[in-house]
Amino acid sequence: MGLIDMFRDMRQDSQIRRLSTELENSTGQDVRASVKAQRVAENVGELNLLMLVTLRALLDKGILTYDDLGKYFAQIDAIDGKADGKITLEDVRNALGLRPPK
Repeated sequence: MGLIDMFRDMRQDSQIRRLSTELENSTGQDVRASVKAQRVAENVGELNLLMLVTLRALLDKGILTYDDLGKYFAQIDAIDGKADGKITLEDVRNALGLRPPK
């Protein structure tokens, strides 16, 4: 599994942009929802960038191999019992032994 495969969710980004555009054309509560959707899209973009920078540094420094990455991906993806390419924040916190904020 390569890094490109991990970022194949560009379709989701496209859907977020489309929904944001539709919401921007609405009024009142829809405008607030549009702003919120735009913030979410920006956050997703920033997290994708941060993840790619981190992985690229680990790979370039030889700390992690592509094989390791594939193994970790499959192992961590299965934490929630579903190999679906995603994980919830709650599962991340549980896996790290962290408690959710109060």
